[in-house]
Amino acid sequence: KSQLCSGSPSRAVRAPASAGGTMAGVLRSPVGHASPSRRLSGSSDIEAPLPQRVMRGPRVVVGVLAAVAATVAATVAASCAGIGAPARSSSSSSLVQLDELQGSPIAPALRVRGSLQGVVEVDVSNLAGTEIAGLSLQELLSPGAQFCNASAPLPTSRPRTFEFPDEWRRTCESLTDHPDGAAAHKHRNWCWVWMKYEGCLWSHGHWSWWEAQERLAMQVRAPDPHAFPFQPILNAPLCERPVLGASQLHTTQQAAVAQRWLVDNVAIYVLNLPQDVERWSRMKLHLDSLGLTATHVSGVDMTETGMLELARQEDLVPEAYNLAAAQRFADADDMGGITGTIGVASAHFRALGTAYAEREAKPLALILEDDTELVEDFAIRLWRLLAEVPCDWAALSLKSRCPFGECVTPHLTRVQPDGNEPAERCRHGVNYGFYAMLYKSSELGEVRQKLRETVWQEDRPRCLDIDVALASISDEVAYYAVPAVQQPGFLHEGQQGSARYTKNFVKISDIATPSHNETNSSLG
Repeated sequence: KSQLCSGSPSRAVRAPASAGGTMAGVLRSPVGHASPSRRLSGSSDIEAPLPQRVMRGPRVVVGVLAAVAATVAATVAASCAGIGAPARSSSSSSLVQLDELQGSPIAPALRVRGSLQGVVEVDVSNLAGTEIAGLSLQELLSPGAQFCNASAPLPTSRPRTFEFPDEWRRTCESLTDHPDGAAAHKHRNWCWVWMKYEGCLWSHGHWSWWEAQERLAMQVRAPDPHAFPFQPILNAPLCERPVLGASQLHTTQQAAVAQRWLVDNVAIYVLNLPQDVERWSRMKLHLDSLGLTATHVSGVDMTETGMLELARQEDLVPEAYNLAAAQRFADADDMGGITGTIGVASAHFRALGTAYAEREAKPLALILEDDTELVEDFAIRLWRLLAEVPCDWAALSLKSRCPFGECVTPHLTRVQPDGNEPAERCRHGVNYGFYAMLYKSSELGEVRQKLRETVWQEDRPRCLDIDVALASISDEVAYYAVPAVQQPGFLHEGQQGSARYTKNFVKISDIATPSHNETNSSLG
């Protein structure tokens, strides 16, 4: 670090002269001439002071949206050489941590909202052909043998409840205007319920929580966030920003390294109902275009004759689990049918079981639902994501709607149980989405067992939603998630719709053979 402007770097990396437009070199003016200005443009996307605690990875630089190591090294080198930066381009920016550049010649030129330890965006256009002082980009951004950022602190997770004035608490609890289908229980915070329904589910997770609360405040369904923000995500400016889901700058060489890494280390599984041939064909064709192969895992259609017995034989559904009792508890909670939901949970347990049986083959397992479409630069995104994540991670959602937790890196939240909802309802309503779930193969056994213990409880039918169940035990399982507000992020959702909802209309009594468990049970 002390050699950045010394003129005698210990190592240097040269960006390829032809980078296909993904990485360019000397910071130049739009007409192609070196600019005499040393001014760096600050970020126009950051409108509020950023928290001091940002990602603590290897100091000097932290990768976020693009080739961060090259960004800082090239910027410092250009500044030392008297070459400045052009106007900021929204399509070619990176986020960098700058606390260790305070003594460098570039520090006075930085325009950062807040302190120098904040996060700032700088232009990285036109880096091709420039020799860059400092460490190798791939070394700095590599997730390494542990598939994580070994220098990142390990966050904690516990159920968290909003604390706000008694006046607003009474107001929110006494709202008589409720979302359709929302079950009432004592002391329920209806302002929070509205935020989840209209601010997240209705918008498909494309609004930030702040935006959702602002809109609901105008409808008198929530307090003004300027006066009292609910803060479902702590430290939100770090990761709850749509721009963070943009495509990341990279060279062809970096993409090739990331692709090889993905193929060598990640086993991919796709959940697909056998009758949905078109979905599987489309998914397979898309994965082929990305140079990836996947193992097909048959989904579970509980409406098929004999499927429940087969699921029990395979131990997807415990033999002792009483479906009739679970349905009665679901009816009491205004859930409606649960046949399709049980099928989805069973299918994910089948995929987890398959991945667990093959856990020695590759250190990571990615389970995809068949209406998921990975983005074209998925490999480099995943490579860089695992260079961010703290090393205690066991499970990671690549797209999570209604996220609840704390931003711990620029692309990740540490999921927390929502203490505003009761445990008996599985703290339901946040961290939706098992579209693309990444697991450490070494943790699959424990994750699977804890999920089984949570999902298959007749008196807690809300836990049948397996994504909700995992979020509810995130104080026991190290669970991280990419907020859905980051667009497009790692994947696109398909438009085919979920078969679960139609199958939920099939009654449990139509698929279950009555047993002593199901005939001699009651809600008590």
